[in-house]
Amino acid sequence: MNALKWSGLAMAMVAWGAGAQAETLEVPPPVGSPSAEMVVQPAAAPVLVPVIPWALRLPKTDQVTFHGVSSLDRAGGDAGAMVYPGLGVAGFLAAIVTHGVIMESVKSAELTKLQKQADQVLAPYQDILQSFHHRELMQKGLDQASMGEPRQLIDAASEDRPGWVIDSMPVFTMTQDRRAIVLENLLRIRKPDAAPGEFYQNTVRVVSPARQAADLQALWGADQGVLLKDESVRLFAQSLRLGVADAGRSKTEAKAHKTVRYSEGGVEKMERGEVIEDRCGRVVVRTLRGWVMSVPARGASAAAPDAGQCG
Repeated sequence: MNALKWSGLAMAMVAWGAGAQAETLEVPPPVGSPSAEMVVQPAAAPVLVPVIPWALRLPKTDQVTFHGVSSLDRAGGDAGAMVYPGLGVAGFLAAIVTHGVIMESVKSAELTKLQKQADQVLAPYQDILQSFHHRELMQKGLDQASMGEPRQLIDAASEDRPGWVIDSMPVFTMTQDRRAIVLENLLRIRKPDAAPGEFYQNTVRVVSPARQAADLQALWGADQGVLLKDESVRLFAQSLRLGVADAGRSKTEAKAHKTVRYSEGGVEKMERGEVIEDRCGRVVVRTLRGWVMSVPARGASAAAPDAGQCG
């Protein structure tokens, strides 16, 4: 037969959509070819991918924390030495404890002083930073993170819920030459299949590429701090992707440690650890402390593609 029964075809299409058994249909042959029959195969059962929601929980504090990068290793270096004349064993041990308390007090005071001095680099941006809140940072960062759907920002008082739940405490610093922003984000991640009380916790450190401009102070503060906020959001989104990837990564296969050299603003630094990834102008390292750190590859510019966005 070479006549197509349209009513039968329509019925077959309905049955195919419902997962019915295959049946033989009469179809018109191609022009210039003999009549032929085509067997319609049954439709494969649809693959149902479970929808796993993501929730990022706001911290209890409202304002985003910013500091200036400080050389805190200088603190406590000039406290001097104590002399312990004519003390017995008990007196000597007590003196050591006292000395420790004094040293810690001196070091704490020096740390506070050094940090206040370092924070002066942010003085031109105080009005901008005072109005920069975690809700803005995290909602924009969550939108950029591309970790799946649906994604939701939840309040600090919200309880755990099914799916991924991420707690985050980000701290940003600006280098003293104002060429880079550094994020240290303490993450606690509960996976969907985690047992009660089980979670991943780690610090993710992300260093931005160094900026070049004739007036860096004006660059960061222009248009009510648009660049300062946008760079912070980008670093935060990247830290979320890195943390989630590390939470799901198998730690059984150890890699050789390497020394990674990178720029933090105009200062060359180095970090020794396990190189996890080296692509898109970024190097991702698991440090000897266990942190996950993403730094610009040597020679990378601020225009280099984001490690989470290039293929």
